[in-house]
Amino acid sequence: MLALCRTHPVVRLLCLKPSIYSAPRVVSVFYRPLYTTDPNTIKANPAVSTPSPDGKRRAKKQPGVPKHTFQQNSAGLPSTSSTESLESTRTKKKRKKVAAAAKAEATAVKAATKAKADAEEEAAAVAEALMENRATNAPRVPSSLNYFLSSDPFAKSVDNESLEPKEGTGEKAAESMTKAPRAIEFPDWLQPQQSPPSFRKKSVKRPVSSLREKLMAVGNWKNIVTNELKYEKVLPPGETPPVPHLAHGLDRALFNPGVHYLQDPRSKVFNFDPYLKRITPPADFDYSALAPYITSSKDETLWSMAKDMGKRYVGSTSSTTSVLSHFYFVISGWKPVDLSPLSSAFKDEVLCRLHYINARTLQLTMDVDSINSDVYATTFNRASRAPASIFLRYKEGVYAIDVDKSYDVNETILSVLGKSMEKMLTLPPSEFERYRKENSAQLTEQEKNQPETYAYGQIGNFLLRSQLDCQDERLPNKIFDLKTRAVIPIRLDQQNYADYGGYQLKRSHGLFESFEREYYDMIRSAFLKYSFQARMGHMDGVFVAFHNTSRIFGFQYISLDEMDARLYGNSVMGEKAFATSIKLLNEVLNTATEKYPEKTLRLSFDTHYVMPRMNIFVEVVPDIHGEPQVPANEPSSTFFTTGTDKFEPFQTLAKYRLMAFSTVNGERSLEPVSLDPHGDDQWDVHYNCEEAEGSPQDIRNEFRKMRMRQAEYLSTPEHEYPLLKKVRTISKEGLQDEDEDEKDLVIYRPWEQ
Repeated sequence: MLALCRTHPVVRLLCLKPSIYSAPRVVSVFYRPLYTTDPNTIKANPAVSTPSPDGKRRAKKQPGVPKHTFQQNSAGLPSTSSTESLESTRTKKKRKKVAAAAKAEATAVKAATKAKADAEEEAAAVAEALMENRATNAPRVPSSLNYFLSSDPFAKSVDNESLEPKEGTGEKAAESMTKAPRAIEFPDWLQPQQSPPSFRKKSVKRPVSSLREKLMAVGNWKNIVTNELKYEKVLPPGETPPVPHLAHGLDRALFNPGVHYLQDPRSKVFNFDPYLKRITPPADFDYSALAPYITSSKDETLWSMAKDMGKRYVGSTSSTTSVLSHFYFVISGWKPVDLSPLSSAFKDEVLCRLHYINARTLQLTMDVDSINSDVYATTFNRASRAPASIFLRYKEGVYAIDVDKSYDVNETILSVLGKSMEKMLTLPPSEFERYRKENSAQLTEQEKNQPETYAYGQIGNFLLRSQLDCQDERLPNKIFDLKTRAVIPIRLDQQNYADYGGYQLKRSHGLFESFEREYYDMIRSAFLKYSFQARMGHMDGVFVAFHNTSRIFGFQYISLDEMDARLYGNSVMGEKAFATSIKLLNEVLNTATEKYPEKTLRLSFDTHYVMPRMNIFVEVVPDIHGEPQVPANEPSSTFFTTGTDKFEPFQTLAKYRLMAFSTVNGERSLEPVSLDPHGDDQWDVHYNCEEAEGSPQDIRNEFRKMRMRQAEYLSTPEHEYPLLKKVRTISKEGLQDEDEDEKDLVIYRPWEQ
C-alpha cells in the first residue's frame, strides 16, 4: 500500500506504520500530491516527503512555506531534486550503519584478543599443575572449565546430534589457542587444535575414552560400561526340593502364543478342566498349611552364602524390583513402552489417564504430560512411578534388603489368593482338596513344612534370590513364574472386590471386558517388574491366569523375549538395562553405608517424572538392644508412627541426588537409548551421586512430601474413580447373565485322547 501511495497522484488517504502490528493511521482526507517535478515549484518550495527517524513519513517544513504544502509537476510525480535529496539521506544513514558496525567489530576483536590471552594463561597454569601433581592432586578447575560441573556437562549442538561444549567455555577456550605462551606438554583433553570455536555442520564422533577422562578429571561423574556387566547364575547349596509342573493340561498354553479361554464365551465349551473355573474362597483355604514366606534378612542360607562369597548385599525379587524400576527410569529417560501389537481401540485411549489421577494431582500431571493420548498411553502407570522404600538391615558385614511395607498394613485379597491359586494350578483336584480347612488334617508335617525352591544370581556386591514356581523341560530356560492377574476394577478397588464379581473377560479385544485391556495394563504396570524377576531367577517367562477373585477366565504364557520387545525393544537392551540398574543400586548403597557404617537404614527412591534425576533419602533406623525396631514381615507404620506422624522421617536424615545420561559409541544420546541387537554398539551410562545441599528443615519437608505422594499412590483412595462407576454397571449386568453359563456345559478334554 505504501508503494502505491508513492506513485499514485490522486489517492492518498492512509499511511501504514512500518510495524506490522500497528493499525493504519489517517493523515489527510484532502487531495495532496506526494511529489513534484516542476522546476519553478521546486525553487519556490523544495520540500520533499522523506521518512523521519520515528518511522512516520512527514514533509520537511521550509521557511516561508505553509505546513502541508506539496510540490508536483504536471504529471503529479516526484521532482528530480526531491529524489536526489531522498537518496542522499539514505546514503548517509547507510554510511553511519557501516561505521557503527566497524566500530563494534573492532571492540569485539579487542575483547576476544584479551579473552584469548587470559585463557592461554589460565590453561597454561592448569597444564603446569597437572604435570606437577598428576599422580596425587587434582588440578584447580578454572572458571573457563566450569561447564563440566553443571548437571548437563555437554551442550546440544546445532545439528542436534553431536556433543559440543558450550561455546567460549571449557575445552573450547583451550582449543581456540593457536600457540602456548611457553613450551608446555598439554594433557590430551587440553591439546590445542587448529580450528577455532564454531558450530560444526556435521556431527563429530568423539572417542569414548575422552568423555570418561573429562568427566572423571573435573567432577564426581563416574562411568558404567554396560558391555562389561553380567548377571551370573549361582548354584544353590545342597539339594533343593523339586520344582512343580502345571496340572490340568495347562502346559498346552506354553507353546501356543496368545490367550487361551478356559471356557469359550460363545459355545460355552471348556478348553480346560472345569474344576479351574471356581476359585476357592480365602475363608475355606488353610493358609497355615503353606510354608511361610522368608524375607531376605531372615534367610540364614542366603546370609551364609553371601558370607562365603564375600558379598555385601543380599535381596530377593520382591524386595528389589520396585527400586530397580526407578533406576531404569533414570537410565532410560522414561523410554515409552511399545503398544504396536494392540488393536485400534487403544490408539485414542484417554480414559485411563483421567481415572488414574485424583483432583489434587490433576493440574500437576497435566502440566508435566501432554494431553495427547498417544504420549500418555505409552508411559508407565502411576503406581509404577510411586516412590519406593526399602530397609537395609545390617548383620555381621552383610546388608539384607527388605521391602518397606508402611502402606501395606494388611494383606490384600490379591496377595492371599495368589498363594492358594498357585497350588490350584500345579496340583490335581484330589491333592488340592486336602488344603481346604475341612481336609487339611490329612496333610503330613513334611508336606506343610516343605521349603521353597530358590535360584540365585550374583553381580557386583549383590547376591540375589528368586523363588521358583513352575517348570517345563521343553522350554528354552525350563523355569517360568506363575502370576495371577485380577481384572482392572478389582486392582483399583481391592477393598470392595466383591462388588465386581460380574465383571468378566468375554472378548479378545476392546477397552472393557477383554483380555487385551488386561494385557495393555500389564505392559504399563507389571511387565517391568516381571522382566526383572524373570532375569533374577534365570527364567523363560511368566504364566498368567486372569480372574476376578471368584472365577478364572483364561491363561496366557508371556515369554521374556516378548516382554523385552514391549519394554526395551529387544533382549540385548533388556539384559544391559537390568545389569546397569543393579550396578547403580550397588553404588548408591555403597555411598549410604559409607556415611552410616554398620547401621540399619531406610532408603527411599523418588525419580523425577520428566528429568533423568532421582532423589534418594537415607534414614538411620533406631536400634534397641541390637535388634531392628521394625520386624521384617510387618509394616513399619504400626511401630513408629501414628496419625499424621506417619510421614515424619527418623532423626538422622540425609538426601542424595542421582543424575545420569547415556552415550552410545561416544556420542550423547538425546533420546531414549535403543540398541541394535545384531550390532556392536557400546552403551555407557555416566552418573553422578552427591549429597544434596540444603538446610535440615528443607530436607525434612521434601521427605514429608515424598512420603505423602507415596501413601497416596499405594494406598486405597478415599474417593471413587470415575472408571469404577462404569465397570460396576457392567458387573451388575454380568451377574444376571452368569446363571445361563452353567446350562448345557460341554467339556473338551484333549489331554484324555
